[in-house]
Amino acid sequence: MSELEEVRTIVNDSDSEMNNLPESEEILRPRTCGAAHSSSSSPSSKTSTPKLDDEEKMKQRAELLYPTMRENKTNNEDSENTNSKINNEIKHNEKFRNSMNVVFDNEGGFSDDKDDLGGRTNMGITQSTYDSYCNKRGIKTKDVKNITRAEAIEVYYQDYWKASGADNIDNPMGSLILFDTAVLHGVGRAKQFYKQADGNLDKILQLRKDYYVKRVKENPSQEKYINGWNNRVNKLHNILKKYEEKNEY
Repeated sequence: MSELEEVRTIVNDSDSEMNNLPESEEILRPRTCGAAHSSSSSPSSKTSTPKLDDEEKMKQRAELLYPTMRENKTNNEDSENTNSKINNEIKHNEKFRNSMNVVFDNEGGFSDDKDDLGGRTNMGITQSTYDSYCNKRGIKTKDVKNITRAEAIEVYYQDYWKASGADNIDNPMGSLILFDTAVLHGVGRAKQFYKQADGNLDKILQLRKDYYVKRVKENPSQEKYINGWNNRVNKLHNILKKYEEKNEY
């Protein structure tokens, strides 16, 4: 791209952005764009200003706008590079992808159950979890109902798989069970269960069942979920048993 073509792109993109600014920000446009012109209104001052052709005007405007445009471009490139790195990690992480398939099998689509303490949820990702993920990374949040499967996978990978330490466990069953426990109970409790069971996977699953009984006693409104929670644990137990027998799942 020639220098002039790049200048045209910068100015055109900037005009498009400025036209979409809220009213409070549009007030600043005359000050910003007028910075390169004389503040004097006398005839002599006016006639002494040489007439600029269109290309020169665009270059002058670009000199004012270029730093902001360059900064935005750099931020976008950094974000794209980060996403590309994460996607590449996921693509080549068979252990995570296998575990993710198990979690997705356990999670449904969008839900807005008044008794669910997690609130609005989609593919197992609650609205508060998604908002927190976006805010930590400077990403604009949205209704969790509208997230894509790829976005859900990213949240799981960053805030559950890696945050729980499941990625540091060699045994794929250990990774799966710690990961699934983090998804259902939170990263902190998952680590607590893992430590309490001294890494024994059967004990971790039993700790989960014991916790469900305790939770229902404390909050009877959660009783309607206990069969689903126990079925999830039983499914993990069967996967673990199959892996121990056939080294696959």
